[in-house]
Amino acid sequence: GHIMRSVSHIIHTLLAWIARYWLAFTLLLMAIICLLTLWPADKMVQVGGSDKVYHLVAYLSVTFPAAYMRPPTWKWVAVLLVAMGGAIELIQPFVMRSREFGDFSANAAGVMLGIAIAMLCRYWWPVSQPMIHKKTDA
Repeated sequence: GHIMRSVSHIIHTLLAWIARYWLAFTLLLMAIICLLTLWPADKMVQVGGSDKVYHLVAYLSVTFPAAYMRPPTWKWVAVLLVAMGGAIELIQPFVMRSREFGDFSANAAGVMLGIAIAMLCRYWWPVSQPMIHKKTDA
């Protein structure tokens, strides 16, 4: 009961922010992905875990806002993001990084998963519902 309503409210609020600022979120995340994946590896802090999971989560995150809002060009955004992941893998050897087909695959899987999760969210929390309520002085 109460916990599910609270979780639903939190998701609803997050989706409202995504609905309002989806393009800014998408562009910001694209820039962050490019920066982190093209920065020379020897100059980065090394973190544990599977880098494939990081790739999947990054591309899921960058895909979700456009897939949720579904502007007329949203399918092209998905194609662009898969192409961006491929281009980054091709460029990486020139910035002292390794080119890995596994990274590209994880990127593409993240795009597909981002679309799937966005479709589920649109079903449960349609775009027309999320609105950020402005506080009014009464």
